[in-house]
Amino acid sequence: WHTVVCSEVLEHTYDPKLVLTNLSKVADCLIGTVPFLIGIHDAPEDYWRFTEFGLSYLFKQSSWRMIRIQRFGAPYRTILRQPWRLAFRHSQSERIPEGYGFVAIKIK
Repeated sequence: WHTVVCSEVLEHTYDPKLVLTNLSKVADCLIGTVPFLIGIHDAPEDYWRFTEFGLSYLFKQSSWRMIRIQRFGAPYRTILRQPWRLAFRHSQSERIPEGYGFVAIKIK
């Protein structure tokens, strides 16, 4: 397997679908991360924030089959960044993630 690690990159590309399509030409497996609840960084080249649903759709459109998407981030940091959420009772699955990790394999 030829594997590419793509960590905190897709949000800095004008066309993430094109990037993923091109990566499928050189790799069979893609492992990476993208931020979600994180401030703008490397401005002005910080273009996107992806949800798990957006990632799934993007990968399907780009010759990849998603094996796993995993939310990451410490709940206390999420609560500190969004104090209004303390007023509501939310389950762990409803907490806003700081980002997502993913593993995908190329569709042959």
